[in-house]
Amino acid sequence: MSGGVFLAAGAVKTAVESLLASGAWIGERPRVPFGMVGALRDRILAGEEFDATVLSAEAIEQVAERGFVDRASIRPLGTTGMGLAVREGLALPAIETEAGLLEALARAAPAYPIAFGDRWDSPGGGVPGDGAIMIETLLRHPDVPAAVGVLWDPIAVSICRAAGPGSEVWLRIGGKATPVSGTPVDVHATVSAVTDDLVIPFEQSRVSFGPAASVSIGSLDIVLGSKRVQTFSPAAFTSLGIDLARKKMVVVKSSNHFAAAFAKVAADIHYLDSFGPFPHDPTKVTYRRLRRPIAPLDPNPWA
Repeated sequence: MSGGVFLAAGAVKTAVESLLASGAWIGERPRVPFGMVGALRDRILAGEEFDATVLSAEAIEQVAERGFVDRASIRPLGTTGMGLAVREGLALPAIETEAGLLEALARAAPAYPIAFGDRWDSPGGGVPGDGAIMIETLLRHPDVPAAVGVLWDPIAVSICRAAGPGSEVWLRIGGKATPVSGTPVDVHATVSAVTDDLVIPFEQSRVSFGPAASVSIGSLDIVLGSKRVQTFSPAAFTSLGIDLARKKMVVVKSSNHFAAAFAKVAADIHYLDSFGPFPHDPTKVTYRRLRRPIAPLDPNPWA
């Protein structure tokens, strides 16, 4: 490959940078924006131009299925791993499976609920807010009581309002706005509550999600709204009858504005990298008209 754009997952950053620095690279040095696998996959599916890419086998299959890469060009390069550290003297948990990792994290949590800001899919960044990857993940773990919201899905809201509370409905949740929204999730859910206008506080203001509904699938509760708004307050859940004290995880569609209000009801607050379209890390964005040098992309832009 000579020059061009090489989209590479962060897991291979050290190897790629060593190759480029070694002088073994043939031809013009390419531009290499590193990023999370899911984010790079979504950028490719959204039509971003590139010349080569290194992704996980699953992500490569997804972009190949849509015709964005030539299957004949795919080559396996290696494997990556992950680990979990514990304090000295503690027994090592079994984390060989996703279920084992979640169980280990649950045992380590001092109290519940834990609030997770889904910052990659925050409507405050101008993105749809209809990514369903965390819903899909939590459905694989029905033993974890959780809540997700507020997800922008006017179509699902209209179905729930027409059916009414207590009804059982089939819904295709999320993934409707753009390719970077990800894949929708098909669920058989119970309509828990509906409202003509879900209004929540934010500092001294009041914010409306428009017509809204909450649905439950086992121990998972999902709040759906008709307007694209960050989830600033626990009232987005409690106004529709969801008791957050009974949840272990609360996934909030917000980048950071949720933290002050949720700190009053959550045992802890964390931030998710769910590979949605909102680029919370400016170093992982592909810029087309940016004048360099500039912080934080360059270590000392004032030199």
